[in-house]
Amino acid sequence: MRQKISLLVLFLLIFITACSKESVLPVDTIETFIEEWNNENFTAMYEMLSEEAKATYSPEQFIDRYEKIYQDLDIHNLQVSYQELSKETLEQTVEDGVATFPISVEMDSIAGPIQFTYEATVVLEGEKTNQSWAIQWDPGFIFPELKDGGEITIKTVKPRRGEILDRNQMPLALNDIVYEIGIVPEKLGANAEQEKRRIAELLNMSVERIDAALNADWVKPDLFVPLKKVPKTKEHTLNQLWQLDSVVGKETLGRFYPLGEASAHLVGHVGQITAEELEEFEPGLYDPDDMIGKRGLEKLFEERLRGKKGISVMITRDDGEEVMIAEKPVQHGENISLTIDVNIQEAFFEAYGDDTGTAAVIHPKTGETLALVSSPAFDPNEMVYGVTQSQWDQWQNDPRKPLVNRFTATYAPGSVLKQISAAIGLHRRR
Repeated sequence: MRQKISLLVLFLLIFITACSKESVLPVDTIETFIEEWNNENFTAMYEMLSEEAKATYSPEQFIDRYEKIYQDLDIHNLQVSYQELSKETLEQTVEDGVATFPISVEMDSIAGPIQFTYEATVVLEGEKTNQSWAIQWDPGFIFPELKDGGEITIKTVKPRRGEILDRNQMPLALNDIVYEIGIVPEKLGANAEQEKRRIAELLNMSVERIDAALNADWVKPDLFVPLKKVPKTKEHTLNQLWQLDSVVGKETLGRFYPLGEASAHLVGHVGQITAEELEEFEPGLYDPDDMIGKRGLEKLFEERLRGKKGISVMITRDDGEEVMIAEKPVQHGENISLTIDVNIQEAFFEAYGDDTGTAAVIHPKTGETLALVSSPAFDPNEMVYGVTQSQWDQWQNDPRKPLVNRFTATYAPGSVLKQISAAIGLHRRR
């Protein structure tokens, strides 16, 4: 009986040992780790790291950083795979307690596809009776360029908005130089409040808005604090601003409408995108400070005019060297050519003077629209660079309704058709 019990115990020991060896294979660990990686389960991935890796990188440095990087770069379609080892190599790794698996990583990002190869090291840890394989992690798993340190930076290039041109390539809406007016706080001087009131008056904005800009967290005494853009056509206003010590103007591109009121209802205008409009579009298409078509052709052709921003994902190493890992070139907006003739458009608008009305000029042979006029109108340039409340109230309260686009209104033909019916009748009687 004792002999049978001894044989049974021996059998159980052999069975347990065999099961133990099968459960501590490096391939099982790398498979599970990659599966969690493909699922972006960074918490589970962290639990599989080696003790050395956990001692070097806290959960925040691993889990939070991974999640933030993948979120900021809009990582999707992630596919991670590994190369299987030969039987001989695998057996040797079990003996050595170290296994190295070549891995391949592919993903899509805001800057386009990213792919790289790396080597994942798996180490055997623990006492002989309780050993397990763990991932010897380092930042190179994120991107190989990060292995020796560095930071990920995202650079964007805003597209140039397409222009709207007439049949002779004369501009109806173009990008022209405007001045971004701002303040250097330390130059406000002893009469800071008086100078801010003067700036507010010239820029048609409140002192409270200026104070809000100056009190932003990033503001320092010697930094330029932008307030408002002013087109170069407002020479009188600009000349008065340049006389103030604290005012600085930087040249930039802005939208300009050469015909002003004459094409206001036809071309429309752009304006800063609202929070509600941002929610209507896919994430990343617009930034909170972007301009978007608000009415007229600017709104109708928004998709063709806006272009697509360029995005670069860079690794900035500790020595300042930059390494590109993904890039999506900027796509500037498309220029739109119309059948409109600016000379005819302007002539018909001016012909109305102070009268109200609408006119459409059609080419008699081709049927092309040469002009679409609605009178009275408003200055679209005022809309772009900040219309004052007094000006807005004036437009709203004007009985002639300059904000109404008359050529889009529909009218019942009424008795006009009777003349056509009569003409048909007379023709038949002949």
